[in-house]
Amino acid sequence: MLEYWPSQEKTKRFVVLGGGDAAYNNVKKIIDELSAESDRGAVIVGSAFLDEILQEILVAYAQNTAHMEKLVSNMRSSTVADLCLSLGLISQDERDTLKILTQIRNKFAHRATISFDEPYVETRCGSLQFVKWSKEQKPPARDRYLANIFNMIMEMEDRPSYLRAHPMPIVDIQRVVSSVQP
Repeated sequence: MLEYWPSQEKTKRFVVLGGGDAAYNNVKKIIDELSAESDRGAVIVGSAFLDEILQEILVAYAQNTAHMEKLVSNMRSSTVADLCLSLGLISQDERDTLKILTQIRNKFAHRATISFDEPYVETRCGSLQFVKWSKEQKPPARDRYLANIFNMIMEMEDRPSYLRAHPMPIVDIQRVVSSVQP
């Protein structure tokens, strides 16, 4: 069982800002599920959770949600992440972490027998920086991977709800164009 849990401060902030106990309990279920998975299962399922959250963020941000749902369902996860970054919906640190997590996921997705002990995977997990570790801490690659997944989920889980509650103003493009024309 994973011994790492997001910091008490981050957990408390998540409960207060992220929708309260219901949102916290949802993330706790995800954490419990991923912790119980095999290495391959934890990577593939964890990535799927993040992919879904990113898609939900874009859909919540869009004016035409039905159209955006259709668009994102056909996009690669890296494209969705790049679009979220371009629109300011995720940070550069989050995008950098997602890129490494995608590289790890791709390794696990294309090999039936693989673990966190493989040198490539250990190196990629060692380069994950979303969760900061002290110099004394030397967590195994699996713990480093899961800690980053858990914290990414906690950081992004409530963004779709926030975006739906605070929608972007709709711009009447016809009015804008006609006001510019002589």
